[in-house]
Amino acid sequence: MEAVMEKSSRSKSDELTNLKYLDEKYNPNTAVQLGDSPTEDEHISKSNEDASKKLCDDFTEILNMNKEIITTLKIKEVSCATVFKLPVTVTENELGEAAKKTEIKPYTESQLSSLYHNDELETLEQFNLQFVWRSSNTLFYELLSNYLKVREKITGNNLELEQIRKEYKLLQNDLWTIEIASVSGRGECQDGTAVYASHNYNKSIFHRSVFQSIVRILGNVQKLTYENYVLYSYSAEELRVQIEIFLQSVINNCINVTQLDKHAPVALTIQCEPMHIKPYLAEVRLCISILFSFQRKLIRETQFISETRQWLTQLVAVLLRLSNFQDHLFILNHVLRCASGVGSWAACFIQAPLDINLKVSPFGSYQVNHVLVILATILMPIGAREQFLEDIAQNKEMATDALWVMVDSDGEEDEESTGTSLRENDLVALLNQLPLDNLFRDLLLIYRRDFQDIYDVSCITEHHILRFLAFSTVLLKIIYRGIQTYNQPRYNQFSKRLSRFIRHIAQYATDQWEEFLRVQNLEDKAMLERLQVEYDAFFLRTIYYLYSSQKLGAWQFLAVVPYHMVRIKTLWKIFYFLHSSDRQAKDILDPLDNEDYCKKLWDAELRSQFEEKLINLEDAEVYYLLNTFANMALARGNEDMDFIHAAAEDLLKVGFISESTQESCSKSARILLTHLTSKHPHLLSDILRIVKDNIEKIGPLVLYLYEELPLQIWKLTDTDLDIISRLLLNNSITSNDNKLARMILSRLNWDSLSYDTHCDVAILVVRAADQEHGILSWAWQTILRLKLHISDKAFKEIGRVQEVERYDILLKGIREQKPLASFVAVLMTTWGHLVPLICSKGLYQLSFLQSQQKHEAVLFALYQIIPLFITSQECLINCDKFQEVLMNLLNADRGYISMAKSLVYAQDTVLQQFGNMIETQIVNFAYYDLNSPRCLVRLWINSLVSIPYWTKDKGIIYLLDVIVRTAFFHPDALEVAYNILRDLLQEGTPQEHSGTITSIFRWVSSTNTNGSLISNSLSNYTWLAYILIAVEHQEKEVHSGLWNELLKAASVAKVPVISSSSLCIYRWAQQALDTAVDHPLLPLLWQNFYTLYLSRILPPNSIEKSCVGDRFFDGLVNFAFLKKIKRRLQEAVDYYQVKMDHKDEDGDQGGIRRNSIGRAFSLWLEEPRLQENNVLLKNLPPQYQPALLTFIMQGSASPWYEFLDSENLKRQQQMCIRTWRVANFREKTNVNRPLLNPGSGIESSDPRGERILRRLTSYDNPKPPPDITISAPVVPKVDFGSKEEMFKSLEQCFKMLKQFAHSHAMKLSEHKALDCSYQELIPQLYRSVLNKVKRKVPCKGRQQAVHCSGAAIIILEMQEARINERIDHQVQTNRNAYESLLVKALQPPSINLVTAAVTLHQTIKLLQAQVRCNPATAELGVELFYYILSLLNEEINNYPPTKTLFSICLETLGQSHICGFEYEMPRLLQKILKDPNLAVYLSPHFSTE
Repeated sequence: MEAVMEKSSRSKSDELTNLKYLDEKYNPNTAVQLGDSPTEDEHISKSNEDASKKLCDDFTEILNMNKEIITTLKIKEVSCATVFKLPVTVTENELGEAAKKTEIKPYTESQLSSLYHNDELETLEQFNLQFVWRSSNTLFYELLSNYLKVREKITGNNLELEQIRKEYKLLQNDLWTIEIASVSGRGECQDGTAVYASHNYNKSIFHRSVFQSIVRILGNVQKLTYENYVLYSYSAEELRVQIEIFLQSVINNCINVTQLDKHAPVALTIQCEPMHIKPYLAEVRLCISILFSFQRKLIRETQFISETRQWLTQLVAVLLRLSNFQDHLFILNHVLRCASGVGSWAACFIQAPLDINLKVSPFGSYQVNHVLVILATILMPIGAREQFLEDIAQNKEMATDALWVMVDSDGEEDEESTGTSLRENDLVALLNQLPLDNLFRDLLLIYRRDFQDIYDVSCITEHHILRFLAFSTVLLKIIYRGIQTYNQPRYNQFSKRLSRFIRHIAQYATDQWEEFLRVQNLEDKAMLERLQVEYDAFFLRTIYYLYSSQKLGAWQFLAVVPYHMVRIKTLWKIFYFLHSSDRQAKDILDPLDNEDYCKKLWDAELRSQFEEKLINLEDAEVYYLLNTFANMALARGNEDMDFIHAAAEDLLKVGFISESTQESCSKSARILLTHLTSKHPHLLSDILRIVKDNIEKIGPLVLYLYEELPLQIWKLTDTDLDIISRLLLNNSITSNDNKLARMILSRLNWDSLSYDTHCDVAILVVRAADQEHGILSWAWQTILRLKLHISDKAFKEIGRVQEVERYDILLKGIREQKPLASFVAVLMTTWGHLVPLICSKGLYQLSFLQSQQKHEAVLFALYQIIPLFITSQECLINCDKFQEVLMNLLNADRGYISMAKSLVYAQDTVLQQFGNMIETQIVNFAYYDLNSPRCLVRLWINSLVSIPYWTKDKGIIYLLDVIVRTAFFHPDALEVAYNILRDLLQEGTPQEHSGTITSIFRWVSSTNTNGSLISNSLSNYTWLAYILIAVEHQEKEVHSGLWNELLKAASVAKVPVISSSSLCIYRWAQQALDTAVDHPLLPLLWQNFYTLYLSRILPPNSIEKSCVGDRFFDGLVNFAFLKKIKRRLQEAVDYYQVKMDHKDEDGDQGGIRRNSIGRAFSLWLEEPRLQENNVLLKNLPPQYQPALLTFIMQGSASPWYEFLDSENLKRQQQMCIRTWRVANFREKTNVNRPLLNPGSGIESSDPRGERILRRLTSYDNPKPPPDITISAPVVPKVDFGSKEEMFKSLEQCFKMLKQFAHSHAMKLSEHKALDCSYQELIPQLYRSVLNKVKRKVPCKGRQQAVHCSGAAIIILEMQEARINERIDHQVQTNRNAYESLLVKALQPPSINLVTAAVTLHQTIKLLQAQVRCNPATAELGVELFYYILSLLNEEINNYPPTKTLFSICLETLGQSHICGFEYEMPRLLQKILKDPNLAVYLSPHFSTE
């Protein structure tokens, strides 16, 4: 395109900065000429074919050249038998063989350009230079300028009007003022004494000067409204309509000539438009340039800006549907040279059409090429932008005058001070207009079917990959240029967005390359080597571009590019240069550089440079750089372990060993080492070795390092354990070495380590504790963590257990009576594994531990030992030493030491821990390969009841309650407990003096001395009480027949036949009363009570069974007891209801059931019909639970487990188990656990194809192009066939003009009348009224005791100001009407008025054109001239729009149809003589020559 340079000598105020876009001068080198080609599509297709053919020829030439080189080097000698399926195998093993023989150099930029070439991109800079300074004096520009000036006048007029109206309101308050005046009078009282009186009154003052100011202001308001505003608003609307008519004609001309459909898509061609279309498109482009020029002015008229943008949108919408690629660049260059904020309103102007499922190669598609050109245009420096925005820059407030100054992160003032730079949001909005998702769909050969993306990797060939890498190289250079262009801090987020795009390009290339290697069975090793070399070269460019954008936030993306597909040699190269100084970074792209950087990494000079570099970097940059190192290692597999070790060691040295960087880098290094070791746990051994050698340099940070490392997946080796042993044994407990050893041993996951390691660590801990007593507490905790006993299932063969004699340190400790040695001996040796030795040796050691107050250790040992006696329970139960150990545990909390501890700090008692231990064993019965916990229940109950006087020991009762609670949901285990207690009841207990077992039950149900009905219940041991009462009822009442006899007696007698305190019906009730309302077992207690209370029996001489439960509550005491039961039941109902109210809307089904049964229990006790023999249960309401009543009355004893709060019970169980595990350091914690997905932030683990498709959805959708809007014509059609037809067409217009003139005259007249009335009324607002005030004034008297004989009466007269209510009402009415009229007058002019005026203007233009072509047709214009002249009257002349309109019309018609025509002079002279007032309109056109 030839540049058109034109300069104007006009003044600066009249110059227009216009981006002149001359289509007819397009460069023929960048556009295909139409010539004689039949259709546009054929030319496009032919052009694409020619371009593709040329690129393919170049591509084939390079490939053939490459193959010749490989053949010369005898690469074919390399075996081709290997099938390339795994990327690692291909890149490292197979390709490495070829690399050993020769080094293939990557293509140069010129060679790559043969693989992908973009002609449009090469001509881009030349095209951008065509935007020149040019002034314009076109009609459209004049219309816009005049419209802007009128709108500014309207704004100024409105501001002035608003200001004087404010002044008017203020003056109204000053028009009248009220002052306080005083009048006084004299009189004499009856005592003859002169007295005086005074009175204050209001006096009104009318300010004439203020009134005159108001009159002046009212006149100004009238002028500003009925003269200025009416004229300006009419002029603005007329100009707006003329502009819209002009634009609509431009648009319609284009649409009509091109037959454009309003719903047509955006066009993109590489051809110039046909010659017959050029003038119309040129006019569209010129109008667009003019409208854009107004967007570059500092205009504060928001309506003008809004309307011009709307007109601009309409024009752009048409041009986009008819555009070639240069038109798109034309629009884009205009947008880029607009002021900040352009992205919010002009982003949709940027369109880059790109078809999916291209028919040609994407690398030869002009649509794909155009997307790159658009991207490059956005990202390159915008030429002469400051000159285009000179008007804004000159009028903007200088930054030095501002209260706030923008500075960057370094505290430097932002270089942008003119306010002309694009905002970050603008650039993002423009960038989002590129269809990046479709671009990569085409480049990756992804096609859509049924609205789904399909990626078929089999379509990818080696040629496609090479061309994709060449294309990506061009794309990377464009993006990198954009990062350098927008390298100011205010574009930081935009730079990050570009860097993210670079990452995406690298990911697409990597995923495609990886998929190709996985699927394609390519045996051409030369081609594979070439592809790998080109991929590595592309990857190096990616790294360089990101690395070179350090200050712009790009380094965070440097860390997350995919490093797993480059060759290890390339990775070492990247790793080295990231350590080197920035001045060497350019060398990373040198293809001739073949150095082995693996060996140079640890050079002292390089390490010094790197540490200095880290010191000078910001914290975020340091983290990103170190994160890059870690992610490089995380991306590699085990075959690259040397590199992984190097990366880990590098992070360790930077973060903890180097004294200059450890303070700033330790936190980041620890996080990254945690990621590395989570994936490669064996690195922990290397880290330990390095830490051991440098622990003096690391200092206290060594503990900080190991706080996060995933020690729980560390498989300790013998070497590791040897290092830990030396750290522990050879250093004092205050040293970091010793602390580190203890930390490691405390945080290892012992479940994953071998039994031999456990034993070795146990002996190590015993030695350390023996050597240093200060670590005894840690030693006990560590031993508890170890799994030394066979019950821990760290091993299965009992033969692996060693004799205690094998461990000298244990024997020594036992001899010296050291508790830790005794404890380890029980856990680890045969003393705690073989039954005979347990009874003879182990239990004695436990007794010794108890003597040393190590009760918790004894409980832990019992937890391990007890399961060994499941099959030989009698050996343990009958062992006196075991009984002694149990008794010591039960009495442990009663000792003085335990009491003292409880006063110092809160702790679980030994008894509670004992219960937790038993509960844990019973719940985990399956851990011991048991089908049921019944064996454990039998063992523990028999062991406890074998203790002398166990019935009086609250500790044993507590443990039995725990056992019953834990076994409750295991019927066979519960049956064991039931049977043992039943046997004890039947056989009696030898320990009791009475010789019977009944003493325990007597104790449970002994007579209460406080006067209540029955004895004390086991309120704290409800579970045990449930079994005990059930056993006693069955054995003492049911089997003996006592209960049946009681029922029979109660059916005929009023009182029980025996004492009520021993009956189970009362004991069930008392137990329920004493049990907490939230206890899980409470519903079953009430069930057992009602089973007895509602028992039915056949009375004598009766044929139906009846209930006699109420007979048991006859009498004063029993009835009071019954009332307690009723109250307790109601409390339970209220409790369940409150619980229900606090649940979610879905409700708790268990809570609903308990609430319903609670209500039923209460109703059963209140309902007398249930005691009758003829009650029909099925007729009872649902709340009575008839089904459950039926079970009760049938004597069913099956427990209602569904009403138990099983969830609460399970929570309690889990809490007890957790308490036990925490107390013994067996609870799993999240401390030092590995990360679940180390390195997951780099790339997801999804298949590569899925990653590509998901990534395509991450881009914002471009805004759609603006719609084409075709407005209906505003101007009616005028018939010029004859004078009569013309006037008939214009009749409505003239009628409308006269109506508006008349309406204006009426409004103005009304306004004047209101003002005159106001001016007459306001001076009358206040009036003076004669007012008389009578005052009685006494004198003070002669003496204090004598008062005045009679007060003087003084009458005061004054003219007091009073508001005239009638006048005030008239004034208010007047001003309300005034305001209403003013609002109407300030309305925009009617569209009908404007349409009539524009129609008249258009008619005159047509008449002028007609008379120029044919002077014989002048009659129509002449008649119109004199007709308009006849319309002139006072109303027309007093209405500014008609006065202005008709003056212009007469002037225009006179110049074209009267002036210079001799035969018109007589008629003109006659009109002047007849009406001299018309001379002002006619004399300019009169001539005697």
